[in-house]
Amino acid sequence: MQKPDADISFPFQLLSSTVFYVVSTDADGRIKNANALFGDHFGTGIGNGAGQMFSDALPAQDIPSYYAAVVNCLLFPSKSITINLRKRQLVSNRPDEWVRWELSASADGAKTILHIGHAISWAEAKETEPQEGITSYDLDITKLKALVNHIPGAIYRCRGDEHLSLEFFSDEIEKLTGYTVDHFMKNQATGYSQLVHKDDAAQLKETIHNAVITKEKFEIEYRIVKKDGEIRWVYESGQGVYDDEDKVDYIDGCIFDITRRKQTEAALAKSKDERRDTLKRQEELLQRLTLATDSAEIGIFEIDLGTGAVIWDDRMYELYGYPKDTPLSLYKIFYTAMHPDDAQRMNDIINELISRKKEVNGAVYRIVLPDGRVRHIESHAIIKKSESGGLVSLIGTNRDVTEAVQVQEKIKMQNKVLREIAFIQSHEVRKPLANILGVIEILKVSGAIHELEIWEHLVESANELDQQIRVIVNKTNNIDDDVFR
Repeated sequence: MQKPDADISFPFQLLSSTVFYVVSTDADGRIKNANALFGDHFGTGIGNGAGQMFSDALPAQDIPSYYAAVVNCLLFPSKSITINLRKRQLVSNRPDEWVRWELSASADGAKTILHIGHAISWAEAKETEPQEGITSYDLDITKLKALVNHIPGAIYRCRGDEHLSLEFFSDEIEKLTGYTVDHFMKNQATGYSQLVHKDDAAQLKETIHNAVITKEKFEIEYRIVKKDGEIRWVYESGQGVYDDEDKVDYIDGCIFDITRRKQTEAALAKSKDERRDTLKRQEELLQRLTLATDSAEIGIFEIDLGTGAVIWDDRMYELYGYPKDTPLSLYKIFYTAMHPDDAQRMNDIINELISRKKEVNGAVYRIVLPDGRVRHIESHAIIKKSESGGLVSLIGTNRDVTEAVQVQEKIKMQNKVLREIAFIQSHEVRKPLANILGVIEILKVSGAIHELEIWEHLVESANELDQQIRVIVNKTNNIDDDVFR
């Protein structure tokens, strides 16, 4: 945290404290400076001096008490105000964490509020209840209103009649609703209630009514519709003031805009739903993948390129002939099983992936099982990258293709035999046939047996035999063995 030149009230000796939270704000509660401990414990962005409000670190129900303490500090600069406040929790099911704060106004006339706090237990917070309200002194009402108008929430007082007719609203109500204070003072009975969202109006009325009857403080969150039609979420807290006959005389309270908090909660809820849906889809895909790999007898492996950790599924252990609980390193199993004639080629393929020369690669290689049998493995692998492009892991599949390779070898052997037959036909069979065709040609030229019918049949048969031999030889020579390689 940089030391600001102007904030002479800030105790810079506590900047590195690991016990005390130290914050200074202006009269509106806007953070001017804070130590690192406060920023670390109250969330990213809080306490960075970039226009953040101290109230952003508090739950909505504690904000009124906090600003009441601020008003006390400003009214009585020589008096330290102690107050227990909770830390705002982004996760709703976490227990409350309490901090005891001591607030004091600076004596330099800059209206700076110094906050020094330390963590306390729930029991400590309840056993000692420091003063939280505005001190009951004879106050200059004009001065009090001026101070209240610094609070970033609408402070109000209304009568205890059936309409809860308005007596006072701080200037913040205009920022909150778009309507001026004069508008509400001219419409004391219905000016504010008409702004409450129709779906929340009944609940608000019932909440205040029940609090008045039970003489308890009320808290409620609801929506209002601003002058420009925008819907905003607000938090309202208040309590009745009763006369000697226990009849409600006034209701004092405050209203804060919590729209940003609601939006954050909604975004978190949406993120959780999306993450839950994603996990469901991933689980379904995993089930399908497992079914597919089991049906095809495919093993899956992953190598963490950062830590070197290797993960095999059950099928991989079966393929390499080892039990799942083997104490041997999976790296050792792999390289021990690799046929020595294929080891260099497989190392080259793996290096091409890791060096990013290729992102996908595959090969067929041989392994030697512990019982000495040789099996042929078909492998495919890809590189998994991080969002920044760094290498994360090598993910791949293994499949035993020994039977397929044996079939291919058998077909290649059959092709070899066919080529040998074609060679015999081409050279051994066609040699006497060529002699016969030569004799026929001589006899034909001499004209000695030209008129005989058997002569024509002999010529036709010899030519047909020669043509069939040529066809067989050509087809055999065109057999492609590359598909088996």
